[in-house]
Amino acid sequence: MKKFIFILFLFVFLSLSVSCKKELEINDINDYDIFNCEEETYYIYIYKDGCSICESTLPSIIKYYNKNNDVKFYKLNIHKEDEEASIIAREFTLGETGNQPTGVYVNGCTDYEQLFIKGTPMLIKIETIDEKKQSIFIAYGKSEINSFLNGEASEEI
Repeated sequence: MKKFIFILFLFVFLSLSVSCKKELEINDINDYDIFNCEEETYYIYIYKDGCSICESTLPSIIKYYNKNNDVKFYKLNIHKEDEEASIIAREFTLGETGNQPTGVYVNGCTDYEQLFIKGTPMLIKIETIDEKKQSIFIAYGKSEINSFLNGEASEEI
């Protein structure tokens, strides 16, 4: 009987300790550090304060990151309330060149001053290519981001 109680106690203890796994936090990042992280490959979730779609997408990002924490995620707020907008929160204008039809200039950028982000939420990937970190557009909007996280979308957008 003592053995049964001990095994039952052990089973309950192990079950509770597994279910109480601490949720990983996604660290904030600023414009200047987008290309300065130590990881070779990482994702940046771009959002802004007051964006209800951004707020409803973030839990999916956190859930994905906690299940697949082999790749690092950061989040970048491009417009904090009562503060000046991020330098990357801009749409390119006529005369400038962009590589996305939505007015977003992301692919192949190697410096934060080259990035042009017109809307949120957005997910980009920073990857080291030929020993230089470069940005890659992944998804724009809640449905595209969720499709990517669920494996339904290709990174080659």
